[in-house]
Amino acid sequence: MKKEAWQDPTQVLSKLANALDITTDYLMSGSADEVAEGNISDKELLSLYKKVNNLSNEKKKLVKEFLGAFVLQSDLQEKLAH
Repeated sequence: MKKEAWQDPTQVLSKLANALDITTDYLMSGSADEVAEGNISDKELLSLYKKVNNLSNEKKKLVKEFLGAFVLQSDLQEKLAH
């Protein structure tokens, strides 16, 4: 009889989240809105997140591109300032 290897459940959860490119919080709670509410303290930003979350996938992609470009520009400006 083959003995099964035991793995720490937290490590398995972490590996699964990494493979799926999601957070362990999302895996455990199952709701992106609940995770957002727990992690976003700015009420206006949380409201915008919820509205964006209801957009079509095509529009979500545009929002991600805009945010990505903004964050990249902000990061570059910060690095150049130092």
